[in-house]
Amino acid sequence: MLDTVKDFMGDVGATSAGYARRLGSSTSALARSVGPKRGAIALGILAAGVGGFFLARYLLAKRAAAAVAEPETPAPRVKPIPSTAPIGPALA
Repeated sequence: MLDTVKDFMGDVGATSAGYARRLGSSTSALARSVGPKRGAIALGILAAGVGGFFLARYLLAKRAAAAVAEPETPAPRVKPIPSTAPIGPALA
């Protein structure tokens, strides 16, 4: 029983190592074909996208916290002017 488990784990490890080796070689081949300048541009665009997402989350959370901290003040109560009131002393 233990030998079977040992063989199975060895097979899984061997295939995982094979996948990692294959992925590593294809990644390095891709890096060589793209070049450092294009790779740096792509990395910058990716960083700007991720940074923009976190900046938007930060600003929205800050706005929500400010809205909770300062409730909206009610408008001052103003007595409406009746429509039949005189406009000035000359018209009275």
